Amino acid sequence: MTVQQSSWPGVIGMVALCLCACVPDAELTDERGDNTAATPFPPPPGGAAQIAGKPAPDDGMPPHIQQLVVEPGACVHVAVLPNKAAKAHLRFTSGSQTQMVEAELRSDGWLEAFTPLETFTPQTEGGVAALLEDAQGRTAVSGPQTFISPPARAPLIITEVMANPAGSEYTQEYVELLNAGEAPLSLMGFTIEDASAADVLPSVVLAPHAYALLVADAFDETGGGDVAPSAGTLIIRVAGRLGRDGLTNGGEAVSLRDATGAVVSQFPGLVDMSATAWNGRSAHRVPPTDPCDRPLLWTERPQPPSPGW
Repeated sequence: MTVQQSSWPGVIGMVALCLCACVPDAELTDERGDNTAATPFPPPPGGAAQIAGKPAPDDGMPPHIQQLVVEPGACVHVAVLPNKAAKAHLRFTSGSQTQMVEAELRSDGWLEAFTPLETFTPQTEGGVAALLEDAQGRTAVSGPQTFISPPARAPLIITEVMANPAGSEYTQEYVELLNAGEAPLSLMGFTIEDASAADVLPSVVLAPHAYALLVADAFDETGGGDVAPSAGTLIIRVAGRLGRDGLTNGGEAVSLRDATGAVVSQFPGLVDMSATAWNGRSAHRVPPTDPCDRPLLWTERPQPPSPGW
């Protein structure tokens, strides 16, 4: 078994072009890009097609773990490369804390998982081991690989971005936030920023499991030519326009930072909303409650808006 711990810089920029393709209308969960673009793992030996869930003759042997890769960050990222089709369960342990996470199959044969390990003590060292199981129930277990649990952060998530409204771009752009936690959350000290400027959020409280819209101060809550926010949605107005002069239709990153400057949630800005056909449509995070930022979570093209829903 080859065990590798690695850092993979620059991957987000590599996938910008592949996430802009247009495809027929579908449900939101079908609009996300191919997950092979999410990380630059080397191709599996022997050809990905034989590993990525396609039928293969039983070789009578248990599965074998060829590589185990761990990437620290706001969410721990673990990837396992088996020698044949198999499921992978990851066992994270730190002191008396234990959590099992099931890895998802990528189309190139890697099995990977992103997890915030919210129940673990922040920024402590632990070990993660992979359990492989093939279709015949034969198993293989890796030795533990070191990980560092993520730092504590607020359960506040960017869930939708409207950069090209049907109405006025001076007033009707918005960034939707979700409090995914179980307690009310004060937004004091948080900032929202695009590529050129940042806006400090006011001292307001967002209820648990509730949405808020960050908007320009002249935002029209009746819709202004666009879909109106859901009743009861918290509307948070910033001076002037969002960012320096509004959000760029062609796609730009939008980041939410806490009072320390740490990024809490981010829209990667890989969805081009500039075409006339996309007027009044927005980029969505699917599912909205997943806190682990990566391009795969965002719809591949703009979708009908759902402000506050």
